Amino acid sequence: MHLLKCMKLLCFIQIFLWLNFWPGEEHPGVRNGHRMIFHERIGKVFLFGGANEREVLGDLWMLNQNHWEKITSDGPSPRTFPAMTYDPDQNRIIIFGGNKVLFGASKDSSAFLNDTWEWKDYKWNKIQVSQQPSPRAEASIEYDKERKRCVLYGGYRFDKNNQTVRLYDTWVFENNKWRKLTEKGTFSSNGTTMVYHEHDKIIYMYGGNIPRDLDPKQIFSTWKFENNEWKGIDVNTPYFFNSLMSYDSNLEFIVRFGGWNGKERNNQTWIFNKSWVQLNVVLSPPARNHHAMVYDKKNKRHVLFGGHNGDHVFGDTWIFRDNHWSCAIPYQKILRVENNH
Repeated sequence: MHLLKCMKLLCFIQIFLWLNFWPGEEHPGVRNGHRMIFHERIGKVFLFGGANEREVLGDLWMLNQNHWEKITSDGPSPRTFPAMTYDPDQNRIIIFGGNKVLFGASKDSSAFLNDTWEWKDYKWNKIQVSQQPSPRAEASIEYDKERKRCVLYGGYRFDKNNQTVRLYDTWVFENNKWRKLTEKGTFSSNGTTMVYHEHDKIIYMYGGNIPRDLDPKQIFSTWKFENNEWKGIDVNTPYFFNSLMSYDSNLEFIVRFGGWNGKERNNQTWIFNKSWVQLNVVLSPPARNHHAMVYDKKNKRHVLFGGHNGDHVFGDTWIFRDNHWSCAIPYQKILRVENNH
């Protein structure tokens, strides 16, 4: 009987640890609509903003091996779906825009932001610019190492009549100045995902939100940015919204996970090297969108955190390496509270 009680106690402790509720252990909690980057100089993955099950957040976190550490809550105001990238030439994190609420349920045009921030030398600075893209959320941004500039595409906002405005413009941010390149982009406006391919020395973009009168099977799902233009790539792959990509600089291919097709979320893992190939994996994160994923160059691994499945918000941290997923930091999902955040 004593042995049985000990076994039950050990089982309880394991479950307690599995749910990540150990007192004093820092953790971002559940999160969706957040952003992550890999800071090459520091050699760590950083996470900013998003929303938990109740409120929108503006904190900055760092992943130290398999432990999250809170860096600061001072800086950009709380927001979801900002555009965020890492500038290795200036050794800084760049953030642009976002939304003061989660899904925009309030239909408030003033909830969208177009401020530009940098995190450098362990402090936030707001960059004053004379011209900038219009306020928006769910824009994509990536740093182009070859041309030493940030490239921003698309997004959405509401107008004064509470109507959704889809954006297809492309901007570059260089020398602390924004410059519009073109109003014409892809079929998608918001919810796309971009990566810079270090071997090809160009930016690739996938998926996003398309007009309802278009058939995803009849349009390009994948694009590349060459000569300041978006060019569609003829590849046969399902079309998803809010899917996430990260570039594996060690193996020189792109990894993509998850997303939403208007009917259901998925937990598919794909790799891209001239064409898309779906991987058959034994273990995988649960289906989701509004998650974040980035490649950790130092540890040669892809890191995925958070997201939601429509009802619950996730706070788990997953690692993808050698074509296998593993859950590095488990966390119990939490039911989202309906409060128009």
